[in-house]
Amino acid sequence: MLRCRVISAVTIAALLVGGSVSAGESDRTTMNKREADATAATAAQPAQRASQEVLHAAARYLEACVTRDADYIAANSVDDGSFWGIGSGPGPGWNLHETVEHLRGLKKAGWSGLNPQGFVAGDFAWFTDYAKGILPDGKQLDIRVTLVMRHLGKRWKVVHFHVSEGVQREGIKLGS
Repeated sequence: MLRCRVISAVTIAALLVGGSVSAGESDRTTMNKREADATAATAAQPAQRASQEVLHAAARYLEACVTRDADYIAANSVDDGSFWGIGSGPGPGWNLHETVEHLRGLKKAGWSGLNPQGFVAGDFAWFTDYAKGILPDGKQLDIRVTLVMRHLGKRWKVVHFHVSEGVQREGIKLGS
């Protein structure tokens, strides 16, 4: 399982920085030739703004997260062991099974101002957003979202998400 996560992280990192990763570059894992070729081919393509169809797929997935539609999440995520999700709180995150089971135990929540924006390069797409999460009790939180999708067959499926509370921290100042 760990091998799949490392390969996916290396593949996604290569895509996002526009480089390629060849077999043997990592001491922790060895990518097979097919993965290395796919990564290089995807990374060589220029990123394009995501189409409305792909943006809709991203927004629908994020909506399913807060409505706790675990079946939709399971059906629209990669199930090859490379899926990884990260949320607020301690711990490293969750694989697909853990994510689905976690959602099944939560009350429905919502979004305000959800409007993911993103890019596509080859078979990969990535999105970010900063929206208001609406908790079951009505309280609103600033939420940061990152979503990475992969086109498999005729569908876009999520390989990674990061949803966390955007909080102001003492002593951390970014920008000017």
